[in-house]
Amino acid sequence: MPKLDFPRRKIPNEELLRHAIEQSPEQTSVLIELELPARQVDFRRVGNQGVNHYLPGRVIAETPEQREEVERKTAEARDLLEQVLGAPPHWLSAARAFVADVNGTQLQQIARSPLVKAIRPNRRLRVGSGVQHG
Repeated sequence: MPKLDFPRRKIPNEELLRHAIEQSPEQTSVLIELELPARQVDFRRVGNQGVNHYLPGRVIAETPEQREEVERKTAEARDLLEQVLGAPPHWLSAARAFVADVNGTQLQQIARSPLVKAIRPNRRLRVGSGVQHG
């Protein structure tokens, strides 16, 4: 594999990595995860016949400093992506990630940024047709 001028770990999907290395002109939809403070989850203990289980109870609110850091990094990343893509990216607040259509050269540029944690394929989840609900 050729020497990369961006961190390979930021593109863990082999097909997407190949797209970047070959600087493919084809557009592909990706999720761009940022280096943000991890969300904290509070767990609650539930017991049933002497067996304890722990279930997520709530997401703990971020401190004002953490919110400020998230907002600052998100704004910086939005500016970077708009410059690289030539158009504003779409922010998915629940996922805390951007979604964008990129080519291989743009993938490399995005992966070089210290603001970016990972770039993953954006794929639609398909639910099996044989599953019965209700």
